[in-house]
Amino acid sequence: MVTVLVEAGLHDRDAAPPDLIERLRRLERDVLASDGDRQALQVIASGRRLLGDDAAPASTEELSATDPRGQLPWNADVGPDACGRTPGRR
Repeated sequence: MVTVLVEAGLHDRDAAPPDLIERLRRLERDVLASDGDRQALQVIASGRRLLGDDAAPASTEELSATDPRGQLPWNADVGPDACGRTPGRR
C-alpha cells in the first residue's frame, strides 16, 4: 500500500493524499513502536525520501524519549492496526 501511494504521489501529486509524508512518518513511528518488520521500515523511509522528505527516519530512542513507557500518543487519524491494537496503547 505504501508503494502504491508513493508512486501515485510521484506521478501525480493531486492523486496522493495531501498529508502523505506526515502519514508515512506516523506509520513509521507505529511500526517502530510495535517492533515491526525492518523491510516495512525501509519501504516507508524510501517512500518519504522519494517524496522529498528530508527528516531523519524515526528511531527507537526518539520513541522512548517521547514517552517513558515507549508508547506513542494516540492520534485519531490512525485507527487500530491490522491486529486490532490502537497505536500508543498496549
